[in-house]
This record gives sequence, structure tokens and C-alpha cells, in this order.
Amino acid sequence: MSRIQNKKSGSSLVEMMVVMTVGSTLLVLAMGWIHQSFRLASLMRDRERHHQSLMRLSRQFRDDAHVATMATVNDQRVTFVIEETMIQYHVDGHTVARLERKNGEKAITSQDLFGLDSYADVQWDASQLPNWISLNVQRGRRLHRSTEKMDHAEDAVCDLSLRAGVGRHLGKSIEVQKGNE
Repeated sequence: MSRIQNKKSGSSLVEMMVVMTVGSTLLVLAMGWIHQSFRLASLMRDRERHHQSLMRLSRQFRDDAHVATMATVNDQRVTFVIEETMIQYHVDGHTVARLERKNGEKAITSQDLFGLDSYADVQWDASQLPNWISLNVQRGRRLHRSTEKMDHAEDAVCDLSLRAGVGRHLGKSIEVQKGNE
């Protein structure tokens, strides 16, 4: 006597629930990883832009200082005089602006902007050596957007520390004036 067995051609409700649970868990984890990687990529792009801007700023600032015949420094700005041109650096929000004017004219001949990180702090200093100007850029503490609390892991990171000799390429020792503007 032969027995005919009926084979099941489906899955039970419990099996389907297990598959759906495992699948949805894997989907949620994958979405979290993708979101995290996009966030990190964006952060890296911002840091790269900040770094490139600092490199351009340091190169231009040093070049201007080395050929200057006169320099004035105060807390807000640095002014160089090069032949018949006045070059002024000042902080404007999250950028350092370099303005170039011909002496005696009010119109700006050229302008260059150096975008910085939103937490950057720029300081000019001429007090350490008589014919040198220091430029320091630091990133201060940042606030967590979700909790509005300070993140102590990002305490004052020095991004740029530069000291340039005024008139160095001219072979002159030019003393930097400290202004009160």
C-alpha cells in the first residue's frame, strides 16, 4: 500500500513574522549606518574647506607681511602698506576679508574672502616681537544642537598659528604699529 503524502507548499505565520522582524531590523540598522556616513562625509567636507581656506589665508597673509613697508595692528584688523597699495585684513562674521585699495582712494581694488568654521576665533597680535605679526585661529567650544550643552571634547583647538616678519623681503626691520581704531 502506498501512502500519498501531502507536502506543504507555504510557510506558517510564525515563520513569516520571524523573517519580517529580522528583515526590518537589518533595514533599520542599514539606514542608521547610511545616515551616519552621510553626516561624517559632510563634516569632513566642512573641515576640508576650513583647512583649505586657512592654507590660502596663511600664504597670502605671510606674502603681504613680507613685502610691506608699514603695518598697523589692533584687535579687529591688520593693515599693510605695500608701495602705493593699502591691504587690510579684518574678521567679518565667519570670514576673514582681505581688502586691497590704492592709497588715497576709497574704492576697493580687489577683495578676497577666507571662509572659516563657524566656531573659529581669529586673533592678531604684534606684542611678542617688534617687527612680527602673529595670526592665530582657534576653534572654540561647540554646543550640542540637541542638548544645548557644551561639548568638552572640542575645547579650543588651534587650527592656525602663524608669525610673519614685516618687511622681511625688503631687507628692512620695520616696526609694527599698534592702533586703537
